Amino acid sequence: MGTASLLAVRDDGVAEQVEYYRRRAPVYDQWWARRGSYALPPQLHRQWFEDVAEIEQVVHDFAPTGDVLELACGTGLFTRLLVEHADRVTAVDASPEVLELNRQRLPDAAVERVVADVFAWEPPRGAFDSVVFTYWLSHVPDDHLAAFWASV
Repeated sequence: MGTASLLAVRDDGVAEQVEYYRRRAPVYDQWWARRGSYALPPQLHRQWFEDVAEIEQVVHDFAPTGDVLELACGTGLFTRLLVEHADRVTAVDASPEVLELNRQRLPDAAVERVVADVFAWEPPRGAFDSVVFTYWLSHVPDDHLAAFWASV
């Protein structure tokens, strides 16, 4: 199902999330890096990057190998860490705009990028060795949570 179709049929708050991230794609990395108008006061800036470094270390220590599924992969901020360990990464996101930025960040990596609603998408092949999603669980609507965990 294409992203335009996704937006037409969703009425559970997910469509608004998808549209938000599609519009925000061009500035997402600036926000993540807290540059320009997204800059934080020094203490909060330091805390943000300490938190990010901690999560990056967790991903590095986890070192997922084999076929890795990354849900809500965004612009590739964590995809870049996964490809260091995985044989192949399937990166799924509902925003074609962020997937294009992901592709630009990692043009030569063994990444299959899939535009899909993670709540409706079913992998075209067997199980993955690992499933990864970062800074995203809070985006799962309460009424989708049980089904989401069951699918993972």
